[in-house]
Amino acid sequence: MAVRQDVDLRARNGREFGLHMIRIKAHIVKDAVPAMQTLLRTLLLAAVLISLVATLTPACAEFAAARDKNAKQTTIIVTPRGSSAGKKSLQVVLVCETEESRAQGLQGFRKLSSNEAALFVFPAPSVVTFWMGTVSYPIDIVFIGPDGIVAGVVPHCQPGSAALYGSGAAVTRVIETLAGSGIMFGDRIEVRHEYRVD
Repeated sequence: MAVRQDVDLRARNGREFGLHMIRIKAHIVKDAVPAMQTLLRTLLLAAVLISLVATLTPACAEFAAARDKNAKQTTIIVTPRGSSAGKKSLQVVLVCETEESRAQGLQGFRKLSSNEAALFVFPAPSVVTFWMGTVSYPIDIVFIGPDGIVAGVVPHCQPGSAALYGSGAAVTRVIETLAGSGIMFGDRIEVRHEYRVD
């Protein structure tokens, strides 16, 4: 009889344990439903946002490019050394701010007009070297120190020349113009950024 009671006790305990496990599983499922609903809502919202961003990004990029192209104008003002009379302005038509764009420069770019310039910007004062490469017309290369004063000018650089033109001193900017700019050592250079409002 003692053995039978033990078996009955184990069976009863097993049934109770099984029922207890079923209750726990039901509770977990009941709690999981709201969590799953929240997860599904979050995923749906994320999908909608991704779709919205994908739709708007090209339009925003196009708008920004048009705004930057039309709104920002960069002008170089040249003030002759020792005088404020005879100031000259040049319209910047090419800005070279990255290592890659500085290496390319005017090569492959259209011929500059007498009132236009290419502007090379360096992140820190540096001694730099320029060359003509494939530029097909004569240019002036103007080296500008951190103080905005012309540190050196190489006038009438000829197409096809393999010569290297060094700044000789640390500069932060260089401008290239059509040959005959008249810019001289000691002149002051000011770079102005203006925004048009249409």
